[in-house]
Order: sequence, then structure tokens, then C-alpha cells
Amino acid sequence: ISWANSALTKILGYTSQEVIGEHPLFFINNITNQNEVLRFNDALVQRLSYSGNLQLTCKNGHLIWVYISQFLSFESAAFVGFVIHMSDIDGDKLLMERILSNKETLETTARLSNLGTWEVDLETNEVLWSTEVYAIHEVPQDTPMELETAIGFYAPEARAIMSQAVEKCIISGEKWDLELPL
Repeated sequence: ISWANSALTKILGYTSQEVIGEHPLFFINNITNQNEVLRFNDALVQRLSYSGNLQLTCKNGHLIWVYISQFLSFESAAFVGFVIHMSDIDGDKLLMERILSNKETLETTARLSNLGTWEVDLETNEVLWSTEVYAIHEVPQDTPMELETAIGFYAPEARAIMSQAVEKCIISGEKWDLELPL
């Protein structure tokens, strides 16, 4: 590292003087994401551009996730090094982990209670079913579903009620909570 701006020092807690002269792998936690560290190192060695998520170790020992973009730098057509841009994505990464954990909990709850959920992509009219809805209807999980077909899984006397609820929701955003026979 031959130069460090204030953003790097703010994110990692080191002063510019502490990082100048260090190798770019100096901050990297190579235990958490070994394959990505190898990819980054290969890009350094082979003088290639790179982008990816890496976990770095701050001066205080705290681990933080960052998105790194590495660009080659040239002067008079001669390679002189890299410019590395780093964005703090630690909060985003933690939020995604929580979302995935909540999703797993909801899927387990749905499976145990035999409840399914579905939604409609209004641009494509494609119906997106949860895993449990596919299981309830005994339909292979990769089967594409359109709204009309999905409503056809309800009992004949319930189809008009469901169609009307969907139409009201599309037009006015009105929510519904219906228990209808299949």
C-alpha cells in the first residue's frame, strides 16, 4: 500500500502511516472466506481487476465485511499498481443473514403447520408459490404458475371469491385474509 485515504482509515481504524508499506492482504481475514481471498490474491499477482466481498480485520480486532473493487493503474502506458475502492457492507451482510434466518424459520413454521404463501408478479402475471404451496398441491416445485392456473386449484365455489380478492388488491391495494376450500 503506497497511499490510503481517510475512508480507509475511518472504516478500519488504522492511520495512513500504519498501512503505507503493508501488503493489501494485511487486513484480510483469510479464515472466513479463503476462496475469495485466493481470488483476490491471484488478481494481485496476475495484475487483474477484481471485485468481491472480503472480511477484513479492523485495528481493534473487529471483523467487518467490505465490497472491494480493484482497478489497474497506469502511467504513460506502464502498470504502476492498483487503485482499490472499498465499501463497508457489514450492516448489509448482517441484515441479509437475519433475513435468511427469518426465512428459514418461516419456512419451517409453514411446513409444520401446513400453511403456504404465494404472490403475483403483476408485470409478468407469474405466480410465485412457497415450497409448502407446491407440497400442498402436490405439484413439482419448478412448475411455472400463472394466476388463472393457481386460482384453478381452489374449489369451484371459491374461485370467484379469490379472483375478486386478487383483482381488488391489484386495483386498490386492498389486503385480504381468506380461508377457502381447495
